[in-house]
Amino acid sequence: MATIPEIELSANRLCEEVLLHLAPVPSVLAKLLRNLPDYGGPRNADRDYLRDCIELGIEHLVGACSAWGAGAYFPCEASCRTVFEISVNVLYILQTPDERSYRHQLASVLHQKKQLEEALSLAKQLGRAGYLGEISHSIEMIEGQIEIIQSLAPATLRANRSSIGNWPSMKQRLESIGEELDYPTLYSALCRSTHGDAEPLIERLMARIVAHGMRSRPEGMQALLRHFRLTTRSVSRAMVAQASFRLIKATGLFASRYGLKPLVELVQANLDSVRALDEEAAGEARALREPDAWNTECVPK
Repeated sequence: MATIPEIELSANRLCEEVLLHLAPVPSVLAKLLRNLPDYGGPRNADRDYLRDCIELGIEHLVGACSAWGAGAYFPCEASCRTVFEISVNVLYILQTPDERSYRHQLASVLHQKKQLEEALSLAKQLGRAGYLGEISHSIEMIEGQIEIIQSLAPATLRANRSSIGNWPSMKQRLESIGEELDYPTLYSALCRSTHGDAEPLIERLMARIVAHGMRSRPEGMQALLRHFRLTTRSVSRAMVAQASFRLIKATGLFASRYGLKPLVELVQANLDSVRALDEEAAGEARALREPDAWNTECVPK
C-alpha cells in the first residue's frame, strides 16, 4: 500500500500526553495512510484523485494534532477547517466522480489564473516592473496545467464549456450532500479562527475588565485567562475529533464506492471511537462554559 513516511513519522513524534488526549486519532490516521490504495492508472483517474484528497486531509490532520500538542489551538482549528472542506469535497465529488474531479481541478487553476491576471494588470498600473516577469511566468505555468487537465477531462465536460470552471460554494456543496446544518454551526466556528476574528481578543478584553472591577487584582485576570485557555483547548480538541470523524467517514464512502474492502473494514472498526472522543471533548468544553465553572474556579473571592 502507498504511504508517505514523513506523515507517519510526524504522527509518531507526538508526545505521550498528546497521544493520550487525542487518542485514537493519531493511530487511526497512520492506519488509514497505510491502507490507501496504490495508484491505478488512467482508468482510475477519479479514484486516484479522491485518494490524494484523503491523503492531503490526513496530512492536515497530523498538522492539527501537532499544533494542538504545542498549545497552538487557533492554528489547530484552522487546519481542521481545511480537513472539513476536503471531506466535503470528497463527498460531493463522489456523487459524480468522473465529472466533478476534473471540475474541481479546473475551477482551482482557472481561479488562480484569474487572480494572476489581475495581479499582472495591477502591477503594470503601479509601475512594479520587477513583478511583471515573475507573474507572467506563473501565468504560463498555470496555462500549461489548464491545457493538461482539459485534455484529460471527459468529452461531455469539455463540450459544456460554460460551466466547466464553476465550483459551488461550501454552502451549496453541504446542501448537495445533505449536511446543510454544518454550515452555520461547525463550519462557521472553524472559519472564525481562520479569518482571525476577534474572539480570543475579546476574551483578553473581558479579563482586563474583570481585573479592573476587582481593583486591578492581576490574579483575577490571570485566573480568567487560564479558564479561557483551558476552554479553547477543549474546543480545539473537539474540532480535531470532528474533522477526523468527517474525513474518516468520507474515506469509508470512498472505499465502498471503489470496492476497497480492507479500507472499509478499517473505517468501520474506528469510526465509533473517534465519535466518542468528540463527545468527550465537547462535554468537557460545555462544562467549562457553565457559569459555575467561571465563578467558582476562576475568579478569586
